[in-house]
Amino acid sequence: MAAIEGMIWRVFGSKNHIKVLMFLHKLSRVRNDTTMKELEKRTGISRATLVRIVKDMSKAKIVMIRGATKGQIITILNTPQRKIIWNFIKDFEKSFYSYR
Repeated sequence: MAAIEGMIWRVFGSKNHIKVLMFLHKLSRVRNDTTMKELEKRTGISRATLVRIVKDMSKAKIVMIRGATKGQIITILNTPQRKIIWNFIKDFEKSFYSYR
């Protein structure tokens, strides 16, 4: 999986953004919401950085933030922007594993 993240990182830039995107992509197969605390625990990214990343993703209409500062719930939206990124990740996964 690290090779896939590396390829996506080259396209999108920030490694922390990719960690969050990959976590949300995996999570979306099971459920569509998470908390900041879970994101912090699972990705190993500081809360201050996560707040900035989640705001960026909210502006891009990939996620929606609900709740107050404590106990915020981050919901993965079913928007065209999110679908494009998820398909992009799936295409990377397919191409990576098919050429091995």
